Amino acid sequence: MSTRTCSHRSGAIPTNGPESVSCTCSDPAGHVNTCDFQVTVTDTTPPTIICPDDVNRTAPDDGNNLAVDFEPTCIDNSGDDVNSTCSHRSGAIFTIGTESVSCTCSDPAGHVNTCDFQVTVTDTTPPTIICPDDVNRTAPDDGNNLAVDFEPTCIDNSGDDVNSTCSHRSGAIFTIGTESVSCTCSDPAGHVNTCDFQVTVTDITAPIIECPENLTREAPSTMNSVRVPFEPSCTDNSGRDNLTCSHSSGDEFRIGSETVSCTCTDPAGLEDSCEFDVNIVDITAPIIECPDNLTREAPSTMNSVRVPFEPSCTDNSGRDNLTCSHSSGDEFRIGSETVSCTCTDPSGLQDSCEFDVNIVDITAPSIECPENLTREAPSTMNSVRVPFEPSCTDNSGRDNLTCSHSSGDEFRIGSETVSCTCTDPAGLEDSCEFDVDIADITAPIIECPDNLTREAPSTMNSVRVPFEPSCTDNSGRDNLTCSHSSGDEFRIGSETVSCTCTDPSGLQDSCEFDVNIVDITAPSIECPENLTREAPSTMNSVRVPFEPSCTDNSGRDNLTCSHSSGDEFRIGSETVSCTCTDPAGLEDSCEFDVNIADITAPIIECPDNLTREAPSTMNSVRVPFEPSCTDNSGRDNLTCSHSSGDEFRIDSETVSCTCTDPSGLQDSCEFDVNIVDITAPSIECPENLTREAPSTMNSVRVPFEPSCTDNSGRDNLTCSHSSGDEFRIGSETVSCTCTDPAGLEDSCEFDVNIADITAPIIECPENLTREAPSTMNSVRVPFEPSCTDNSGRDNLTCSHSSGDEFRIGSETVSCTCTDPAGLEDSCEFDVNIVDITAPIIECPDNLTREAPSTMNSVRVPFEPSCTDNSGRDNLTCSHSSGDEFRIGSETVSCTCTDPAGLEDSCEFDVNIVDITAPIIECPDNLTREAPSTMNSVRVPFEPSCTDNSGRDNLTCSHSSGDEFRIGSETVSCTCTDPAGLEDSCEFDVNIVDITAPIIECPENLTREAPSTMNSVRVPFEPSCTDNSGRDNLTCSHSSGDEFRIGSETVSCTCTDPAGLEDSCEFDVNIVDTTPPVIICPDDVHRTAPGDGNTLAVDFEPACTDNSGDDVNLTCSHESGAIFPIGTQSVSCTCSDPAGIVSSCDFRVTVTESDFIIVDYGLSLVGVRSLT
Repeated sequence: MSTRTCSHRSGAIPTNGPESVSCTCSDPAGHVNTCDFQVTVTDTTPPTIICPDDVNRTAPDDGNNLAVDFEPTCIDNSGDDVNSTCSHRSGAIFTIGTESVSCTCSDPAGHVNTCDFQVTVTDTTPPTIICPDDVNRTAPDDGNNLAVDFEPTCIDNSGDDVNSTCSHRSGAIFTIGTESVSCTCSDPAGHVNTCDFQVTVTDITAPIIECPENLTREAPSTMNSVRVPFEPSCTDNSGRDNLTCSHSSGDEFRIGSETVSCTCTDPAGLEDSCEFDVNIVDITAPIIECPDNLTREAPSTMNSVRVPFEPSCTDNSGRDNLTCSHSSGDEFRIGSETVSCTCTDPSGLQDSCEFDVNIVDITAPSIECPENLTREAPSTMNSVRVPFEPSCTDNSGRDNLTCSHSSGDEFRIGSETVSCTCTDPAGLEDSCEFDVDIADITAPIIECPDNLTREAPSTMNSVRVPFEPSCTDNSGRDNLTCSHSSGDEFRIGSETVSCTCTDPSGLQDSCEFDVNIVDITAPSIECPENLTREAPSTMNSVRVPFEPSCTDNSGRDNLTCSHSSGDEFRIGSETVSCTCTDPAGLEDSCEFDVNIADITAPIIECPDNLTREAPSTMNSVRVPFEPSCTDNSGRDNLTCSHSSGDEFRIDSETVSCTCTDPSGLQDSCEFDVNIVDITAPSIECPENLTREAPSTMNSVRVPFEPSCTDNSGRDNLTCSHSSGDEFRIGSETVSCTCTDPAGLEDSCEFDVNIADITAPIIECPENLTREAPSTMNSVRVPFEPSCTDNSGRDNLTCSHSSGDEFRIGSETVSCTCTDPAGLEDSCEFDVNIVDITAPIIECPDNLTREAPSTMNSVRVPFEPSCTDNSGRDNLTCSHSSGDEFRIGSETVSCTCTDPAGLEDSCEFDVNIVDITAPIIECPDNLTREAPSTMNSVRVPFEPSCTDNSGRDNLTCSHSSGDEFRIGSETVSCTCTDPAGLEDSCEFDVNIVDITAPIIECPENLTREAPSTMNSVRVPFEPSCTDNSGRDNLTCSHSSGDEFRIGSETVSCTCTDPAGLEDSCEFDVNIVDTTPPVIICPDDVHRTAPGDGNTLAVDFEPACTDNSGDDVNLTCSHESGAIFPIGTQSVSCTCSDPAGIVSSCDFRVTVTESDFIIVDYGLSLVGVRSLT
């Protein structure tokens, strides 16, 4: 059978034009014959062109044009590339506005088709306005305003001129301070942008202040202050200043020197200062009074007493310096001290006085021992030196302190008591005691012998071991005990001996050591003979019992084997190893075999036949399978002709398996594995290819190599183009198909792009200059740039068209030439339209306005005009229409400038007349309460003044915060505006005293009457304080009055000038401690009458008392009482009104009559003998 093949298959798709077809026929013998024919296809259909929809783009913020990409589509039935050209290239620059783009498509047969669309570039970006930085200028020394120039910048992406206007014109007059200037810029599209900046005119000229010379005034004798008027002055270039002083003119200045500081501050905060002194001279000396001499008893715990006292001093300055040799409340030691006091006023004038303070001592000493002391004994000593310090205090400040032990004596471990006694010079004493405890904190030190090792005899398992630990302690007394006694029996092995040493304080130390008894005799072991057993048919093991034996002299052995008796032994032979180990680690070993015989063959099972699909990228499959084999030995060898997971190629293969047990017994099986092919081939084209066309050619030969893979390993690959074909500039698609033997196929395609890299060349004309006519602001200017490109096809575009109108100023024309590959060349040139005609400006006449009564400025509208042939002028004035003009006259200067910088100027005056006086308001009358400790109050107040000028000078007779004394004062205030118009007001400040004086009486006073007097002069000093500084203190008794024995109440009252008062009282107790004086008569001797044994005896004891009051005198016998013969005692007692008693005794003796008759010649007289 012959085979026929042709260069094109029947039914193939021919391209336009003639193509040759070559056919070949070959027979089975290999003979070949060929023939050729041509197929011609003629194209009569024009190509189809599709333009994009109209394009709308937004111009960028920073430009007035935009590159716009677009892509018309050309389709032709020839299948060949067709050329499309447009009036503008894709990516061309389009300016703001709308432009039409026309595109044409032609096919190889010369057929043409066209389409149009519009490109609109919209301006959405407002112009950019840049204000100058905030402007800071300095005002001249002689003025408060300044002309300030500035220039904002407007930039718009349209490239057209944009108008800028500001709230103030450049060169406007700005007064001292900060004003905001707002500027606005608008572009031709109506977009607006604004910016602001501040103009600050700074005043750097400080005001000038002058103070008066220092002032001196004398204080009156009854006052401590003088009202002093003064008048500083201040001038400033602003005409507005604030003059403040630390004091107001007419303020009260107290005795002494005060500095008045004045500061003048202008509105810019600049200031000048001056100061002067006001000296108030005091010529009146102070008056001082000291208390009477004072006597106090020292307390029991002190050798001194704090004694308060209060001398007084008065001075017209109200400020005096009262100093004493001692302070009130100072401690005065036992004895007598004199206190000297001096009062000095601020002028150095003085007055002095003095008094005595007597402190009586009545107190014994007091001793204090330390708390019980505990000290730790050092580790090597049994005693410690212990310092201690008992203390003794006595109000005499002199004492003798003795103790049973001296500080620093040695105290032995244990407790001892220390006794101490303190004796003062009067022999009074106090005692105390404390314990000193010495603690032992040092544990004893124990030492054990090193570990001991002994060998056990071959026939014994123990050894007697002697040992001797030692112990030392700083107490010299210790108790040593061990867990074992020296010479105890220790068995083979190791035992630890623990020892403890304890001292009398219970402190311990411990140690331990090991006693090792070494065994040197090994044990003896015996194993059974080798053992053989048969495995059952269903088992692979047998339990086999056995019993080795072991003996050792220690009587303790450890017998271990590799298997336990009764363990399961698997089919085959295993060796059992046994070892016997004694506690010393000595051992003996033996072994024997256990044989398990297998008599049962294995059983094998194969899986069913397996079918698998081959994966899409492979011609084989890894197939896992798992035959099974069981054998009672549990150990079998399963082998197959293939391994599980082997690759099986598409087809059918048989797998054979055999199972063999350890005894060589076998079983076999087999199964089929079928691999089915279901996968089509896979084709891969190269990535899109890009080649550069040479600068002189429009096509390139391009080789390429697609690939095809199929799991069959056999495929047929065909493409629409052959590798190495010529491809023209542009893009062509290559399509490839791969078919496998089963007729399954896969396709792919890729693009071949031929790039043009040669750019066109453009030339622009030189810069062009034209003059604008006097009545026009623009000129039509023709121009002609040129462009050449090797493609012969180029797109030349410019930012302006030839013959466009160019406005006055300079504009740059940018031109770009782009070839079909998008390569471009650019150039630019300037078109300058020169303006030679200046603008014309007109200002209004001078303007005059009256300031309203509540304002210092008026908003004044005005409207200058300007015309210029450019139609674009910048009219700026020093002030904006509607600006506020302050009272006075200001000149408005206006300038009109055209874009060429030509200008015209004019000016006019704006006069603001002030006709309104200021208005002052004083606060209502003020009433304040004086604080309880003061006679004056600082009173703040705030009158207000308003004036339409905004500049006023407010002065008052007193300053806010001045001190106002108790009573009423009138404050007068005046407000003056810059025009000299003024308004006045006044108000009263009333300081009310609501605080009563405070009186303090001394505590109740107790004094002892002297033994010879019934009264005591008692000084006392109540005190009174009042915020007025003036008070009247009266008492029912005067200090130093005589108070008789008994108790009297002294009442005192203090009254201030407002009639407010405070009272107090205290008792003065005069204690009678002197007993009355009783005088008994001498012993009385009387003789009874001769005719009786009793006698009436008269006597008269006497009693006197320092109180001068009657006393109560009684006796055990009344005067005139009958006394019998003999002697009797008579006791008399006298008690005074204080209950103090005195007594005395005398004897009355009555004797029998014993007369002696004596003859004197005249008479007989009986004479009693006296015994």
